[in-house]
Amino acid sequence: RSFSNLDAEEEVTYRFTISSFKDGEGWVLGKPTLLLHTKDSGKTWERIPLSPKLPGEPSSIYALGPNKAEMTTSSGAVYVTENSGRNWKAQVKETIDATLNRVSSSGVSGASYFTGSIINQVRDDLGAYL
Repeated sequence: RSFSNLDAEEEVTYRFTISSFKDGEGWVLGKPTLLLHTKDSGKTWERIPLSPKLPGEPSSIYALGPNKAEMTTSSGAVYVTENSGRNWKAQVKETIDATLNRVSSSGVSGASYFTGSIINQVRDDLGAYL
């Protein structure tokens, strides 16, 4: 297999954790943070750069169709791409972590830190979350 944008030495240091395929198009997440994309059923792969400003670490990826995928992070952010990962659009105004901490800090004395995450991306036939 070919992994474009990865040095040969780099390939052995990643652990692939999540994958999602639809009609020959696939997405793979790895640790340390790595996102790979294929359009040819895994014959070749392209590394998709992710912003260091991403809230949390990528935790799931879901193939939605040609050039489309949805990614969630460990902080509860949700992003969608419609151009093979070149751009990602936030689907929530703030992460679950930010919401929990904003709500808990209003009227509560002392510092609190809460975390939350998305546990699945299951949708109905029309694409709405279940």
